[in-house]
Amino acid sequence: MKKSFLQLSAVIGIYLIAALYKLSEIPGEWYGDITALQSQVSEILKGSFPLGFLLGSGPLYPYFAAVFVKFLGVSYMTYKVATVSAGAVGLTLTYAYARELGGRRLAVVSGILLSVSSWYLAWARLGSTPVMATPVLSAGMMLCLLRYHRSGRVIWLGTGALLSGLGLFTYPGAYFYPLTYLAAFVILRLRTLINIRTAKELTVIALCLIPLITGFTRIVLSQPAQFLDKQGYLGAKLFPALSQDSNVVAAKLAANAAKTWGSFLFTGDIIFRTNVPGSPHLDPVSGVLFFTGILILLISRNQRKLVPFLIIPLLLIPVPSMSPALPDGEVPSITRTYGMLPFVVITAGIGILAAGEWVRKRTGKYHSQIVIGIIVITAAVFNLNKYFSQYPKSLPNRNSPYGRIIADNIDTLQPEMPVYMPGCCWGEWGQPEVHGVYYVLKNKTGRENIILDQYQLTCREIDTANGALIILDPGDKLKIGRFTYCFPGAAGQLHTDRYGQKVFYSLLVPPGIRGIDR
Repeated sequence: MKKSFLQLSAVIGIYLIAALYKLSEIPGEWYGDITALQSQVSEILKGSFPLGFLLGSGPLYPYFAAVFVKFLGVSYMTYKVATVSAGAVGLTLTYAYARELGGRRLAVVSGILLSVSSWYLAWARLGSTPVMATPVLSAGMMLCLLRYHRSGRVIWLGTGALLSGLGLFTYPGAYFYPLTYLAAFVILRLRTLINIRTAKELTVIALCLIPLITGFTRIVLSQPAQFLDKQGYLGAKLFPALSQDSNVVAAKLAANAAKTWGSFLFTGDIIFRTNVPGSPHLDPVSGVLFFTGILILLISRNQRKLVPFLIIPLLLIPVPSMSPALPDGEVPSITRTYGMLPFVVITAGIGILAAGEWVRKRTGKYHSQIVIGIIVITAAVFNLNKYFSQYPKSLPNRNSPYGRIIADNIDTLQPEMPVYMPGCCWGEWGQPEVHGVYYVLKNKTGRENIILDQYQLTCREIDTANGALIILDPGDKLKIGRFTYCFPGAAGQLHTDRYGQKVFYSLLVPPGIRGIDR
């Protein structure tokens, strides 16, 4: 037990080093999804307890994030600490699951692969999303099923069912969790499917799932514009396929499945937020050994018993990401398949240990351990280089935190000097947004007007009794000219980042000057 605890601690230590290194810098910009999460958290902390979906984000994760905001306050770092913490929970459950499946060696190898995975780190450090709950629930539910299979304790069966049902309240990528859990259980009971014991077990699962499915159904019915409308955020990802020819739907589903599975080694998600656009979701070493692990699970008699615990979640969890109604640009999705990552790294771990075993039979245990170590280290180098070197360069404006740069400038002002921001979103991907400035301020007192609609602001509306700072788009010559004309005594300054990129233009208006509109 002590050795196992030390190994788990070492794995978590590796993860925390990778997850906390330059956390304030990568990624640097508070963006729209965090604003949406903040609105949910704000409602929770006010005591309203929202249970609806905001776009694709369910109500479960905001309650987790709200705990951190309650004690640490609102900031981008607070939300990052929350996702890093959720990542540590997911890693711990994945380690425990791998240990139950194949022992300490598999747990350590799989845990290290997950702790340095660029795929895992991208979400764990992002700070914004309910997606972080999906690997926690997927690893947790399958761990419970495995423990029930080995111990026969009903508490494990019921807990696993509850965890699978909670997936409905996180993100669309987890909508198949209850089906995945049930399918894995049925395969385990194929030989004794029709008997009293199995009926009792299915009853336990049903009793745990029905309340959650009922609650989810009520949410769906209460938000028809999102779920049931063909133009809705979620409805648009399903209903258009229902009106198409079945052959077309089948062909699109097959093509999407091929793209999803091919993303591990070939072309990956093109969205920059959590992937270097178009790059494979796995490094080449882990990718090859992942598919090697799948072959071993299917061919080896000794490993075939693990099929319900690895192959089934690998097959079913990504199904929502393959919907034929999804636009081509949304497949493959590194987001909607995030919940399968624990099973991906464990399967890759099986491939790595198989390579080590092949070496052991030919040259001995010592060389086997060296080979395993080299493989794991090589995979780590690939992943850490991708995340810390390639990923920041692929972010908008080279990950320059426009919002924070503006906020740092505002924080140098006297509290009584008002700040106006009649515009936003001039960066490469809609940054900075006004919330991305306001919520990263060190001193927010008196700055609430920043997040109000000021786009039609006139010069006469600017209070200059104590002076004023006007933040402008550096490329909007018309607006800069208008406000400069209004306040001829104002000091204009162009602010750039370390790369020489134009971040914003400021006008510092002296006290007492009244603006004159044209």
